[in-house]
Amino acid sequence: MQHDIIAKGSLSICIQALKWPDSEAVHKALAFCGVVVTVAAISGNALLQNFVARDLFTTVIEALTIGSNSSAQAELINLFRIIYLLMAQQNAAPRQVR
Repeated sequence: MQHDIIAKGSLSICIQALKWPDSEAVHKALAFCGVVVTVAAISGNALLQNFVARDLFTTVIEALTIGSNSSAQAELINLFRIIYLLMAQQNAAPRQVR
């Protein structure tokens, strides 16, 4: 139970950091998010896969619209691509984003 609380907090900070107007924080968060995506794909953990396919995927799209993230645009697009390629087959959420 204690690890769930820590994991949820870490994932929440990851999402929020992608929206901060601080490009250094965004670059650091992207490294963490990339690891989360890989772990979600390998582990088969449904909760983590849903988080990545829904919450993280949507946040990456939102982060692309923030002007201060222009220096991280290539990394954001790469994370977007990786999430779509790894999660679209297992979860319908990336295919349903409007």
